[in-house]
Amino acid sequence: MTSGKLNGMTDNAFSATVPSPPTWPAAPAPDTPSAVVTALWARMQARDWSGVAALLAPDAVVDWPVSAERLPDRDAYVAVNAAYPEGWTVHEPHVIAQGSTVVSEVRVDHEEVGTHVAVSFWTVENGLITSGREYWTMPGSDPSPPWRAHHVRPL
Repeated sequence: MTSGKLNGMTDNAFSATVPSPPTWPAAPAPDTPSAVVTALWARMQARDWSGVAALLAPDAVVDWPVSAERLPDRDAYVAVNAAYPEGWTVHEPHVIAQGSTVVSEVRVDHEEVGTHVAVSFWTVENGLITSGREYWTMPGSDPSPPWRAHHVRPL
C-alpha cells in the first residue's frame, strides 16, 4: 500500500474510521513459509506493526513494480504500510507455497478508494520474509481492448 495522493485525494481526505477486522481461522504459528505469509496478512489487518516487522528480515527488500517503487528494508515496508490512510480491510489471502517461494493473492477494500487486489511473490528463509514483489491493482482499471471483445465476458 502506498501513502500520499491517491486519485487526486490527499491523506487528510480519508476517514479515520477503523474497520472491524474480518473473522479468519486462527493462523498457525508461522513455522512454514506459507504460515509466515498468512501471518503477515493477518498482522497487517490487525495493524500489528511490530508483529509485521517480526516476520521480515531486517534487510528484506520489497518491490512494487506497478508503481516502480522499492522498499529497501523492513523498516521502510512497515512504515509505508502503517502510514496508509485508514479505512481498509484485508480479506483472507489465498496462499500457495513451493519451497521457500510463497505466492499470495489478497483483496483489500478501502472505504474511500475502493477495492485493490495484490498478488505477491515472497521468499521466506529460516522463518523470515527476505524479499517480496507485490503487484497491486484495482479490478477493472485496465480496460479490455475492443479487438478481444467477442472472446471475453466481464467478471
